[in-house]
Amino acid sequence: MEIKVIYHCYGGSHSSVTAAGIHLGLLPRDRTASARELLQIPHFDTFEEIVHGHFRYAGRNLFNSAVYVLGKKTLGRRVSLLLKRLAEISGCGDRVYPVDTTGPINPLMVLGGFLSRRLRLVGIGRPLVILGTRLAYRKLSELVDRVEKALREKQETETSTFNPRRMVFYICPNVYRLALPVAGFHLNPDFSKEAVLKWAIEQKFTGEVGEISLVGHDGGYDVYLVGAGAEPEIVARILREYGGLIGIPRSSWFVVEAPAAGDIPYFLLAKIFKLFHLGKGLYFCERRAFRNLLDFYRREAYRIKMCLKEGILD
Repeated sequence: MEIKVIYHCYGGSHSSVTAAGIHLGLLPRDRTASARELLQIPHFDTFEEIVHGHFRYAGRNLFNSAVYVLGKKTLGRRVSLLLKRLAEISGCGDRVYPVDTTGPINPLMVLGGFLSRRLRLVGIGRPLVILGTRLAYRKLSELVDRVEKALREKQETETSTFNPRRMVFYICPNVYRLALPVAGFHLNPDFSKEAVLKWAIEQKFTGEVGEISLVGHDGGYDVYLVGAGAEPEIVARILREYGGLIGIPRSSWFVVEAPAAGDIPYFLLAKIFKLFHLGKGLYFCERRAFRNLLDFYRREAYRIKMCLKEGILD
């Protein structure tokens, strides 16, 4: 059984690629890697904005594990939860092993990475990020040791059966929950606008990263809501590539990004109410914002259903 090991960090260019390098034997385990050795591993300190949300293949180790690195931007530790849950509902929970590498990160790595990659001050930032990585190296090596131990145990206790289904994933941010009424019209095309509005408002789905909810079935597809936090574009990229990564045909794995926010003032108010955990205010603002866009949501749901019917993939 091939296991996909996915090391993930903010930019996919420092802690994750270092851990991947240790895992693949490209970097030493019995000592701290030198600056030259770090710079020789693929993708180290070569961050570009475009890599966020893309799985980059790093290599394969002796234990039949394919190793990838992932830049997740501000999605945080819950990316591991997102990837695990997606694998579980796809019937291949034992074939994916996501690893968050942000724990060992120190201020030197953060500052150096920001200067080197964000501000393009490589001459100043790179020495700092290399020093920070070398200081964090032992912790990263210990993390890889724990990962390999867990992988050996997983291979001995494989239980999942790969049985891919046809699935539609609506990407839902944690404030602009615009995917809810579209999914509502998708599942209930004959409902009145008020009925769909009521259905959307009553959903307990928050849109936080790692949250996945099955909300219904239509046309042979299971329809899910997927929480995207504040990074819906990044989560959409992750999902689009993830299906292929775990061996699911594109025709069985459809990703729908939330439509653009419409009534911005109400959504800004909703964000404030959410920040202070004022649920009634949040739902009031959402209701007002959704109401003005219900005709658009119905058309969007119809378009998505036609795309599925005609095999027009996202």
